[in-house]
Amino acid sequence: MRTPLSRKIILLFLPMTTISLVLGTLVYSGLSGIRLANHQISMLKDFQLQIKELEILQASMPLLDHHDYPEKFNSALVKTRETMHELIRLHWNLPHDLTLRLESLPDFMESYSRASMELHQLYIIDRRFPGKNHALLNWLNTRADDLELMVEQNIFHQFLDQLHNLSDLQLKIFHGRETSGFSELKKVKQDLAQLIDNTEILAIVDQFVANLEGNYLNYLSIKDRKEFLRKAADRFFQVSADSILVIEKENEKIRRFLIWAVIGITFLAV
Repeated sequence: MRTPLSRKIILLFLPMTTISLVLGTLVYSGLSGIRLANHQISMLKDFQLQIKELEILQASMPLLDHHDYPEKFNSALVKTRETMHELIRLHWNLPHDLTLRLESLPDFMESYSRASMELHQLYIIDRRFPGKNHALLNWLNTRADDLELMVEQNIFHQFLDQLHNLSDLQLKIFHGRETSGFSELKKVKQDLAQLIDNTEILAIVDQFVANLEGNYLNYLSIKDRKEFLRKAADRFFQVSADSILVIEKENEKIRRFLIWAVIGITFLAV
């Protein structure tokens, strides 16, 4: 029994048509995958840019009015959180350890936000400090006028010298952040206690020194929060950079496959 010509044609072209359809479906799927991957990369880069904007805000924190920073920071943080949660909601074809690092970002973001606001409060305290000790020095200088009538001239001049020392040491410790100034402060306190017997003046001197010590501890806390924020930002950048690298490698594999698929379809067409 002879096979009809039309059937022969169908049987001849059916395998090629099937292969073309399969390759065409794979090409479409590959292009969709590349589109999604490019969207993911774009979002990751947006996330990096938003983290950089938060860092710039933090760097300008000492210069901003203390009422302005929380509003600006929270506004920028809202956008960063939205991007971060959208990244996590997307389907990711990432290694397990990298997926876990990506999913841990919200917890780090909460710590990052809290540390930033703590740093803001520490800067406010640091900014207010000079006024507190300036008021104490003014008080001591005012009492010096009264003291001049109560003690010998050489003692009075020594007292004034020690007040100048207190002012100089504040510059050294507060502006220069030199801890050696604390041992010098201790000596000034001892010299003043030997010089005059006035509990009120000595109590103010004690408060002056205590304020400087408290301010230095506040400065150390500022350093600690800044270091934490730097490491947290580095973590955000590293996770996003590692994710981009993995996605780009997968994209390259898909591109190579698509090239061979197109070559195959072209060959079949010919």
